[in-house]
Amino acid sequence: MKTKEDFLCDPEFIRWVKEPDRELDLYWERWIKANPDHLPTLRLAKELLTGVRYETVQVPQGAKEDILNQILKEGSSIKASGHEREGAGRSGHGLWSRMGQFERVAAILLVSFALGWLAWMSLDRVLPVEHVVQETALIRKTTAPGEKLQVTLSDGTRIWMNSASELEFPEKFNSLERIVSVRGEVFFEVEKDTLRPFQVVTEGMTTTVLGTSFNINTKDDGRISVSLLTGKVSVKPSMGAEAIFLKPGEAINYHIASNKHQVSHFDIKETTAWREGWMIFNRASLSQVVNKLEDWYGVKIHLANSPKEEWQLSAEYQHQTLENVLKSLSYIQEFEFTINGKEVELKF
Repeated sequence: MKTKEDFLCDPEFIRWVKEPDRELDLYWERWIKANPDHLPTLRLAKELLTGVRYETVQVPQGAKEDILNQILKEGSSIKASGHEREGAGRSGHGLWSRMGQFERVAAILLVSFALGWLAWMSLDRVLPVEHVVQETALIRKTTAPGEKLQVTLSDGTRIWMNSASELEFPEKFNSLERIVSVRGEVFFEVEKDTLRPFQVVTEGMTTTVLGTSFNINTKDDGRISVSLLTGKVSVKPSMGAEAIFLKPGEAINYHIASNKHQVSHFDIKETTAWREGWMIFNRASLSQVVNKLEDWYGVKIHLANSPKEEWQLSAEYQHQTLENVLKSLSYIQEFEFTINGKEVELKF
């Protein structure tokens, strides 16, 4: 089992973290798939490489000049004394006098470096390693009833927000994980990153992916649904619960109050049609129709009297105005309607 020290001493790992390229990404992606148990240690090593700063020792102003002058002074003294003690000091001043200008400068620089190193060592202290923890700003996007919005995150993940929804995410993800929180209905196309799982937190439920597309809906009171289109996700309905893995075409419906869930197949077109401007009703009751119309168009619908029988409406509309939709529905369900700004009345 590799330790973080093993990774930190690996030149190829360091190069991958500091200067990644496609070849290195491919190599380490395959390595992680073959050694999944090493992933937590690898992430820690990567965090250490990208988030460590060392204190810099500043050389005092004029120190280099003082050392240089001292060496030159000592050199002159040796040369002067050599004339007085030619026999005894020949080996000392003779070497200095025979040096050319280049050799003397090199010698001075070498001695300066050595003295500087000794001065640093004389501090007799270990410089602290500081983990840089940067506070990343959180960004919140909201859509009002009748609005839709597309957002692209810093990692390339694309998100579509349905009306009356909320998305919160960091301005920039860190090197270990990618976490966002949502409310309402949101569709994700997650950029693949084997080192940083993508997590969506929704009222205590956590959905984890590496790279996939899925829809999350919390608009039904007390219920959360996650519908997977491509890839693979794990869903934890609540804290401490076992992870549930979904396959493409499967959805999990979680009831918050009862803490129970159900996995089933879903209609992809019906679930994701809102992204293309489709409003689909499938055997919908009156209350379901009213709620969707209010959410879709940002209006408030008032009912005068009640229909003669329960609605089981099935219909599809794309990029239609509220007036056109109500005209169509009124022929089917036999009611009259009035639109006054954001107020709508249905008379049965």
